[in-house]
Amino acid sequence: MDPQPSNHLLSSLETPLVQVSSIPEQIIIKSSYFPLVLSPRSPSMNFLQLQEYFIANHTKILEAASQFGAVMFSGFDIRSAEEWASILFKSGMKEMPYIGGAAVRRLIVGTEERLLNPQIVTTNESPPSQVIPFHHELAQTPDPCSHISFFCAENTSEGGSTPLLRSDIIYDWLKENHSKLLDESEKHGVQYVRVVPEVDDPESAIGRSWKSMFNVKTKEEAEVAMKAKGWTWQWLENGDCRTVSRLLPSTIVNSKGTKSFSIR
Repeated sequence: MDPQPSNHLLSSLETPLVQVSSIPEQIIIKSSYFPLVLSPRSPSMNFLQLQEYFIANHTKILEAASQFGAVMFSGFDIRSAEEWASILFKSGMKEMPYIGGAAVRRLIVGTEERLLNPQIVTTNESPPSQVIPFHHELAQTPDPCSHISFFCAENTSEGGSTPLLRSDIIYDWLKENHSKLLDESEKHGVQYVRVVPEVDDPESAIGRSWKSMFNVKTKEEAEVAMKAKGWTWQWLENGDCRTVSRLLPSTIVNSKGTKSFSIR
């Protein structure tokens, strides 16, 4: 079945340099592509040309992300994380610091001292043996990101995929199959309880320390950051910290005006 809605949006995203394309893994959900794939008409289209495309079309790109759930730019001649960061800087999206996250990540672009500058980080430093479950980025914080971007310069020979799910579809499935659980979570909200290590544990997919989590060096600085987020905490004898988030919603109204499941 061919997708029906947003045909005008699709045609408006096409230019003499960029076209709507496809990948084998692409599927159709509710008559829409997932993800929407954009590719260059010439494989030599570089980051400066894509940057100009973002400048001219950033509003439509964000609209497409909302309508289709994800937009994939595939086949462009982007050779480094620095080039991708420069493109994102022209995307119209606002940068935000990675504060409160659970994953141990390595900074590729940017500095720890200036968290509001454009940053590119590794997805996770844990070994392949560690399973990374589906999750909503920073949903355990009161101010999660509105968008998230992934950059892959070179495919691995095996594995390394980044699976995506549409949270509005998850909401619909829960409403149909577990309506009582969904209703209770929406009525009462959710809290996140974690024991956070004092030192990063790269062997764990959620091994980020409280020092890295809040970009601090002392317990006093961490307490200031946790208080600002409405968290409560308990310091343990070994230096770890038991954190409890404030009450947070289990669902949100997304940019399309429908509901999405948003639990971490």
